[in-house]
Amino acid sequence: MKRTHQLVLGYALIVCMAMPLLAEDGNKDALYKDLAELTLPSSINNLYEGVELPTKGSYGSTITWQSGNTKLLSNEGKVVGTPKRTRKRVTLTATLTKGESTAKKTFKVFVHKKDSPYSHYLFTFFPSNSDENIYYAVSDDGYNYTVVNEGKPVVSAKGITVMGGLRDPHILRGEDGRFYMVATDMRCALGWSSNRGMVLMRSEDLINWQTSTVHFPTRYAGTYLANVTRVWAPETIYDPVAKKYLIYFSILTNDGKVPYDKVFYAYANKDFTDLESEPTYFYDRGDATIDMNIVFNENDGLYHAFYKNEGAGGICEVTTTSLTAPLGKEGSQWGAPSGTLQQTREAVEGAGVFRLINSDDWILMYDCYVNGHYQFCSSQDLYQFKFRKNTATEGAFTPRHGTVIPITENEYQRLMELHK
Repeated sequence: MKRTHQLVLGYALIVCMAMPLLAEDGNKDALYKDLAELTLPSSINNLYEGVELPTKGSYGSTITWQSGNTKLLSNEGKVVGTPKRTRKRVTLTATLTKGESTAKKTFKVFVHKKDSPYSHYLFTFFPSNSDENIYYAVSDDGYNYTVVNEGKPVVSAKGITVMGGLRDPHILRGEDGRFYMVATDMRCALGWSSNRGMVLMRSEDLINWQTSTVHFPTRYAGTYLANVTRVWAPETIYDPVAKKYLIYFSILTNDGKVPYDKVFYAYANKDFTDLESEPTYFYDRGDATIDMNIVFNENDGLYHAFYKNEGAGGICEVTTTSLTAPLGKEGSQWGAPSGTLQQTREAVEGAGVFRLINSDDWILMYDCYVNGHYQFCSSQDLYQFKFRKNTATEGAFTPRHGTVIPITENEYQRLMELHK
């Protein structure tokens, strides 16, 4: 599915006022062009705060709006009430006027109840190339973070890795209430091509972790996968079709079978201690592709995958309705890639996407690793992003390639007690 196929819900009802004069034909044409062009972001399927409503069309039409329930949604598109149930449908009508011609277009908008069980954010990260362990930081707003555990690692690489380092941690709240984390098994001091596998972790409480290594040279001995020189930045997402946890990562081999970094995937076993089978090709852009991060947007029914164009720089995305492709068509499920999404000319990597609690906004964050800060941008549709904040990476908070999830008040308090 290409970006141009973005789902927008709306139904048009054209109403022309009497018989327009010949002099009005130009106005009428412009009106119809504006009518056809008028869309709203997919966030209208789950509004928490509101939606920005255009008041002028590209061809000069004036646009006014009328809410079908002003107790929940104002005529300006702001959520002013809360539904008694999970969400409530509201009809939002746009009236376009150009000269003597008028037309209407209606949209089905769903106002969502602010009933999230989450109150804070957890950032998992590794701090530097000389400290490859997993640290936690917490936040009230998703932008400003405080490191917990007195600045000490929560998960140490010692004793649970093959190569001696934990990098690029990705954390996921599972369908079963457990937490799942995967990380690159690599130590920078051994070189950028010293990575041969990953670490899989599962926890009930965010503190105590069951850990296992997947070392490709032994796990896939006798296959081309035993020749990997790196298995970078693994991440996990639940596949509702397979009803399994899918782990994806970029690999490179030294035998020419995978000549540049490409993204592969495999399903985890039931206990999250190993990969079930040989990894399958997932995606690449025709050149080195790393640091993929996938989220599902219920508003448009699409999986959005963000990745770094290694070498060329920049963060792009592709979308799909299904995580996996039919046998023999691996990688074909993805649409055309977007342009670069970062709101800076700085070098960036390690994109992570999460949704703000009880909000219409998604956050795209990435490491501006040369300039000493993380940059946060927001979007309501996961296509157009606006700069929000640069958060300095200093003191105890020096995150490199991490991920953020929302956590409950009880989970937050448990993490705050770590140092006591």
